[in-house]
Amino acid sequence: MSKLEKKRIEKRKRKSNEPIVIRLNLSATMLIVILAIVAITTITAVEVITTVMSGEEKNVMAEEEEKNEHVVWVESSEIGEDGNPIKVPVPKGYSASQIEGETTVSGGFVIYEGDIDWNQVLAEETVETVETVETQSEVQSEAQDENAEQEEIKEGNSTEEVIQDQTEEALDGSIDEEKVEEPIESARNNETSTENEPIIEDKEVKNEISTDQNQKLENEENEQQGKESNVEEKQAETIKSEISEKAEENQTENTSKIETSNIKQLNEIEENAAEIEAQASEVVDEKIFELQKTVNQYVWVPIENIDEIYGVDENGKLWGKLYNYSGSGRTANNWEEVEGKINIKSATNYREPDVIRNLTNYDIDSQIPSYINEGTRYRMLAEEMEENYYEMIKSVEKYGGFYIGRYETGLVSEKAVVRKMETDINYQSWYKMYEKCKGLKGENENIKTSMIWGSLWDATLEWLVDVGAETTGGVKLTYREVGYDSKDFGNYYNTTFEYINTNGEVVVKEINTATLIPTGSAEYTKANNIYDMAGNVRELTLETVGSNIILRGGYYDYNISGPAGSRFNFFPNSVNPAFGCRTVLYVK
Repeated sequence: MSKLEKKRIEKRKRKSNEPIVIRLNLSATMLIVILAIVAITTITAVEVITTVMSGEEKNVMAEEEEKNEHVVWVESSEIGEDGNPIKVPVPKGYSASQIEGETTVSGGFVIYEGDIDWNQVLAEETVETVETVETQSEVQSEAQDENAEQEEIKEGNSTEEVIQDQTEEALDGSIDEEKVEEPIESARNNETSTENEPIIEDKEVKNEISTDQNQKLENEENEQQGKESNVEEKQAETIKSEISEKAEENQTENTSKIETSNIKQLNEIEENAAEIEAQASEVVDEKIFELQKTVNQYVWVPIENIDEIYGVDENGKLWGKLYNYSGSGRTANNWEEVEGKINIKSATNYREPDVIRNLTNYDIDSQIPSYINEGTRYRMLAEEMEENYYEMIKSVEKYGGFYIGRYETGLVSEKAVVRKMETDINYQSWYKMYEKCKGLKGENENIKTSMIWGSLWDATLEWLVDVGAETTGGVKLTYREVGYDSKDFGNYYNTTFEYINTNGEVVVKEINTATLIPTGSAEYTKANNIYDMAGNVRELTLETVGSNIILRGGYYDYNISGPAGSRFNFFPNSVNPAFGCRTVLYVK
């Protein structure tokens, strides 16, 4: 191997053992690294956000599905602050009213049990008849106007012809051609007379004179004919004017007769339409009346702040917030709130949910009917009260309100009802009414029904005051009307009003008389579509005090001492002709 080749091999070895140096642009490298990190971070963040959003959407969808499982959200006829119709949760198995005055939230949104055919109830076919009559009236009116116009044109044309004919006849009869020609002939004779003129012998002069005379006579004749023509024209104009005036008088008289006839016919049509409309309205009213006598009804009471209804004590127990009402406002009744926790001041004072306390050391179970529940009834009833109150609070919080019975609860054939014109609304024990109110739900698994809680009674009164509900007499409800004197919307001893008796007759409840009326039979006793909440019968509730239960409102034999916000306690096993109850409904 030559020396040269050995040098080349050694040179290659040295180069292979040397480190490989790569020169990089530090700024560019750092930029690439940063961009890569940002890209990875962004992708990861997007994935996380997408996952979170997907989870939130699923939760929202699940909540909506859960909400819509038992209700249909129906738009009321009232517009909310956002500019959209306020929606109300109508439980499945019930229909939102379409009757005027029953579709606004602040005025009392009413639901009817069952699937109601409102087209049939509101008798649209009868209303259509009225609309048809009104349409016919308009068509007939237009036809009459058109006929009148044609008659005027016809009369106008015939008038022109008559004027022309009558003018010609008048002229023919009044202008004597011979009398007109007499002045002409006389003028000619006068002009041709030569008695006082000299005799001219020159023939040419005579001819000239003769020609002049003839021309003069011709001119005079033409002038006379012009005068005659002017006389004829003036006479014709005078006659035509007289005939035209007479024709206009006749036409005005005829037009007046046509207008009078048209007005009379239109008045008759309008009277007939008004009569038909009144009859249609009566038919609708009768159908509504019969529906309200047949079907259970409830009124939606919205709750904006559920914290005003209940509180939780330090042990986690729920307590209803009850209020004392006066003419100037309301105050807490037997409770206070400290650092967000409710404290019931007295275990034996006004409270719910709870059963009556054994204050006399006797066996309370012996006082509870066996149909309430099995086992130790006192304990079972207490647990049931707790569970029902908790479910009610969950529903009100979830849907934003509850439904109160539109009428005092009737107790027909051992089955409670909430409908108009019921008379069997009293003389039942608390236990009996409690059970029947629960059974009002029937087989509808979307709802629960219950005797009204004291806290929901107070919430209803507060709502009436907040929205400024008005009585049918135009009195705006304030704390005075609900907390001091409710005679403006209640059946009391010292009130008088009209109501419908059991025979369907409108009669007068005389002042200073104790008269129990069918529930819902008097518009006088209505506030926001809720009837008889102030008077008629006192209404049993789930509120307790000591060993008694609480009734709310006044009754028909009381005066000022029983306003809508008042309380009265009684033993649950007793019955009284002045005692009834009211049911509430809430969605599961």
